[in-house]
Amino acid sequence: MLIDDISRSDGCSPAGACWTVFSDRVMGGLSEARAETGTEDGRRHLRLHGRVTLANNGGFIQTALDLGEGDAPLDARAFSGIRLEVKTADLGTGYALHLRTPDCILPWHHYKAEIPAGAGWRTVIIPFAEFRAYRLENPLDTRRLLRLGLVAGGGEFPADLRVRRIELVGKEGHE
Repeated sequence: MLIDDISRSDGCSPAGACWTVFSDRVMGGLSEARAETGTEDGRRHLRLHGRVTLANNGGFIQTALDLGEGDAPLDARAFSGIRLEVKTADLGTGYALHLRTPDCILPWHHYKAEIPAGAGWRTVIIPFAEFRAYRLENPLDTRRLLRLGLVAGGGEFPADLRVRRIELVGKEGHE
């Protein structure tokens, strides 16, 4: 099931939800973030880039997309994970996919899985089983997905994360 193929130039998904960008500045940090759509090799992509710094207790930049219809969450229990067509700066680490559910009450609550860094465009599948709760007790409930975030953080580095396509992967590896 398609989440976003970055086909729209306005920064919104085919379902009409728009990507929002924010950083650790919401809590006093000093990281700088930009998110924009662009074209590379004739294909559109969403690019999250900027400077991640740990100064002033910071350390992340993020662009996020609401997944449900209105206030209703997305039920993804028929799926096994998320497939990304992605390109990152080859830093070895620092990129992650975050998911939020109604169990994520506080702003820092999320479920996190690493996006492997590497050179060039590649397809990455992240099983839901790889998502780990951050500062909350409840396991990921794939029946109630509210938001997906592309994140760069955890150190000091120039971030550059590009995505061409995001979709849910079926239990048998199909859309």
